[in-house]
Amino acid sequence: MVKERKCRGKVEPKKPIFDPQVPNEVWSADYKGKFRMGNKKYCYHLTIADSHTRYVFAAKGLHSTTMVNSKPLFIDVFRKYGLPLQIHTDNGAPFAHINSLGRL
Repeated sequence: MVKERKCRGKVEPKKPIFDPQVPNEVWSADYKGKFRMGNKKYCYHLTIADSHTRYVFAAKGLHSTTMVNSKPLFIDVFRKYGLPLQIHTDNGAPFAHINSLGRL
């Protein structure tokens, strides 16, 4: 009576780098909280930065924390600065969402 579920492939984590030695080795990305604007809507502040140099690639206020809103910002940053070896995030939205790339 129980339907068998399709098994998802497991994402194998790489060894994280906690002390980057060169730029573009590790980036960090995080939503830095939310605040209410004058029009009573919330603004969610997304920041993407290099963990070695502390250079901020992007800091933008978005209407929500969904992948649909954050993905264009990441694409723009990747096109302008290239891809890092690793990106460190917390497990909040959109980074830990089931539909995220690689379920990261």
